[in-house]
Amino acid sequence: MNDKITIVLNGVSRVVFMSYGLLNRLVRVVSDLPDLSQVMVNPEAQERLLKEILVKRDAEGNPVGPHTLDELEMSIEDATRLLNWATDHVLTFFVSGLATLKEIDSRHSAKIGALMPSSTGTAP
Repeated sequence: MNDKITIVLNGVSRVVFMSYGLLNRLVRVVSDLPDLSQVMVNPEAQERLLKEILVKRDAEGNPVGPHTLDELEMSIEDATRLLNWATDHVLTFFVSGLATLKEIDSRHSAKIGALMPSSTGTAP
């Protein structure tokens, strides 16, 4: 998966980089949805993701504009590619996190088991 994608925005080629800050903002948007598949069928979710990806930001991460998709000229194909690219990064983030948790759990399961009370309410 590539950390950069090139689209045409307002007639100019623009490279978008998936930084940790951008990924973090996208994860917050997606976490409000019942499931990640909603991105492809929910226009409000698509708009929120595209705004997060495309809005210019100052050095502190505050949006400086434009603030609506109507202010941006982008093809449907580029919007779809951008949504697919972003969704792929978000899904990879979640799956990677779950795999890491599983690995941590398996490393510590014996220690955790030893700390659990027995069925009689006492430690083993």
